[in-house]
Amino acid sequence: MRTQARQGANWVARHEPLAVLLMAPWLLFPEASQSLTIGALVALPLLWLLRSIAGRPLSINTPLNTPLLLLLMALGAAVWVSPVPALSIPRATTLLLGVGLFFALVNCDPGWRRPEMGAMVLTAAAAALVLLALVGIDWESGQSGLMGGIRDQLSRLSAAAPDSFSGALDPGEVGGTLALLLPVVISFALLARRQGRQPLMNHWQALAWSSACLAVLMALLLLLTGSRTAIVVTVLVGGLVGAVRRRGLGVVMLGIAVVGCILLLIGLLSGSLSGWMASLDTIGQPPGTPPTAWLEREETWRNAVYAIRDYPVVGSGLGAFAPLAWLNYGFDSLAYDASLDHVSNLWLQAGVDMGLMGLFAFGWMTLVLLPLGWTVQRRRQTDDRIVLAGMWLGLVAWLAHGMVDAVPLGTWPALAVWAMMGLLVAAWSGERASNVLEVQEERVRRNGWRPLILAATVVLVAAWVGRSPVWALNRGANLLDAALLGEEQGDLAEALALVNAAAADAPSLPGTLRRRALAYYESGERAEAIRLFRQDDEAERFLVSRTRWLLAEGSLAQAMDLLHVGLDVAPGSGRLTCLMGDAYRSAGSTSEALRFYSRVPEMAASFGEETVILAGCYYRLGLLEKRFGRWSRAADSFGAAAALDPGVIPYQADYGWALFQATGELSQAVMIEEADLELEPGAVDVIMILADIYLQADRPKKGLEWSQNAVEAAPTVPEAWLRLAQAHWLSGQWEEARQALAEVLRLDPENQAGAELQAEWGSP
Repeated sequence: MRTQARQGANWVARHEPLAVLLMAPWLLFPEASQSLTIGALVALPLLWLLRSIAGRPLSINTPLNTPLLLLLMALGAAVWVSPVPALSIPRATTLLLGVGLFFALVNCDPGWRRPEMGAMVLTAAAAALVLLALVGIDWESGQSGLMGGIRDQLSRLSAAAPDSFSGALDPGEVGGTLALLLPVVISFALLARRQGRQPLMNHWQALAWSSACLAVLMALLLLLTGSRTAIVVTVLVGGLVGAVRRRGLGVVMLGIAVVGCILLLIGLLSGSLSGWMASLDTIGQPPGTPPTAWLEREETWRNAVYAIRDYPVVGSGLGAFAPLAWLNYGFDSLAYDASLDHVSNLWLQAGVDMGLMGLFAFGWMTLVLLPLGWTVQRRRQTDDRIVLAGMWLGLVAWLAHGMVDAVPLGTWPALAVWAMMGLLVAAWSGERASNVLEVQEERVRRNGWRPLILAATVVLVAAWVGRSPVWALNRGANLLDAALLGEEQGDLAEALALVNAAAADAPSLPGTLRRRALAYYESGERAEAIRLFRQDDEAERFLVSRTRWLLAEGSLAQAMDLLHVGLDVAPGSGRLTCLMGDAYRSAGSTSEALRFYSRVPEMAASFGEETVILAGCYYRLGLLEKRFGRWSRAADSFGAAAALDPGVIPYQADYGWALFQATGELSQAVMIEEADLELEPGAVDVIMILADIYLQADRPKKGLEWSQNAVEAAPTVPEAWLRLAQAHWLSGQWEEARQALAEVLRLDPENQAGAELQAEWGSP
């Protein structure tokens, strides 16, 4: 019986990757079946026990064992304290699946960890990703050029997909995954081409051609995603591939790297880096697109650093940064509905999710992985060196892309990362000894105490940290977040007690002021909350961001209450005053909204460099002045908005119309509107305003001309046909006017203005 158990355990240990793949569906989608997911989580560590029953070591001793042990410890703590378990558990089970796949590839039979077989599986995964991306990305249509035409066709294909899948994939994440897999696909194509030269192996030629075609399709898809970071990283990695063969290209790549580092240093020292990167944001973008991508990324990084400061011990909870960031930090550039699934940096992501231990473990992994992969692919003399080089370059691309964007380890595309790491480490172990298992068994016996010493050290450090104010702040912040998000494990009273204890033990500890103020506010102690907010230098920025988020979520009453607190904290804040106007406007109280908007000009200096936000406030003030018929004031407000943010077409368009209404000056109004058309040819709203201006100025011929232009630009817009009908009528073309009016009512049977004109003119 013991022999049969040993044989069965040995068979499972030899084919361990197969067992891990059988568990994969339940670990990737834990919400599908809770019981099967729990079973898979129990079975995953049992594989280690089966190795021991089979007479094998628990694991081959690799340079990644210790950092992975630390990562797993940090992972367990991050899931335990997470304020949003529904977000953390899927990330955690996916990461555990990746770690299990890594160790399965390292410890299984050599047949399973052959690099060429791994490259073939990864190539098949790349093909599946391409097919999923074609229908799973919400492709933007309506752009010009060849790429725009392809996107138009793909948008139709995506629209035909099921609603639950269409738009489910993020273009940036797909771009990063393509950058990760493309070197592997190219290397497999090269390997298959070399194998195809041998007789009786013609099927390799088919694999070579199909892999080459897939690589071309992946490169095209990478361009279509518009992920500039992934594109640049892929080009640089391609240059690195060429540098292996040609020394001249290597010198060029080294020169580019040196120049880039010098420019980066100059930008950091001079404070010009943000401006340079913001200028690069406009490259390849439609005219008039604001250069906010880099500024938004910087803002996310800054708040990620704040999160590591506030949750240093066990992190904020795996995958929980998105909701917590809006609860606790200020955003000026980032739109409230922007995706925050990751912080656009792999190292910051590890620190935010799992605290400083997770950050340390991930940094250790990368420092070990890069030289190890380089050593393996350089020393191999067999053909599989080609695919090992492709895997190493894929990991380099993943890490380079992860500096300004991210495919985090807890997401399903990162399973390819774990597979590549496992195959590289298995190749490294295999070349160090002819009989790896026997040598590693002796090494494990000799050094088996090291993991135990490490685990004991971590436990002792955790026990010491558990008595520190840093832990109290971290745990109090987790409980406060859970309470604010309505999670069952959130305890507001306990959170406040912990944060107060942290503040008492370490008064200068960063983050306590904000946490205490927010906890007191949620507890109903407004006076104490206001007192603490006044001591926080970032309070205004936080309150602005928080109320923006509440307004966007439709929590109008909460937003207005917090705005009243904010105006008590910072009564001279123009941004809070403008947001109060937004709140009253959303509530339908236009007179109160106008009262707050009217105070914004006298607070313009408080906006500082936030001229875009100030321009939006001026514009909304102008809209209300326009609604009350105060055309002179409306023109002043629209003009101020246009001067602050001249690239926004509605600001200029409404300025020209209000100026004409206020002064009757035709030439200046027309000049402003025509300048808008130069910025955005075919802008329908601007064309219709020009038609209105000429018709109101009693210039029916020009009014008819611009009305016809409006209909040509937007043949399905009823308002364009309504202006054409009015222009025909003023020109004495009664029948044409009635026909245009009939088209208005055909497109919009409920059009009130059209119905009134039809009653006056009669049917055609």
